[in-house]
Amino acid sequence: AVQMALAELPERQREAIALCHYHGLTNAEAARVLSIRVGAVESLLVRARRTLRVRLAPWLGGEEAEGDE
Repeated sequence: AVQMALAELPERQREAIALCHYHGLTNAEAARVLSIRVGAVESLLVRARRTLRVRLAPWLGGEEAEGDE
């Protein structure tokens, strides 16, 4: 389920998640790799985590977060 949810993320969100969570880079390091600003990495991570939380809620025993679009 997790791999499928990750695969469905937009490419840039998936890259940010991979760099920061799987490869252990800081947001600043990921920003350098992706050639974007640190704030953009932070935004990508927030959106990706929100999407993953919603898509994985059935497996985590939770419900979709309120206010998610």
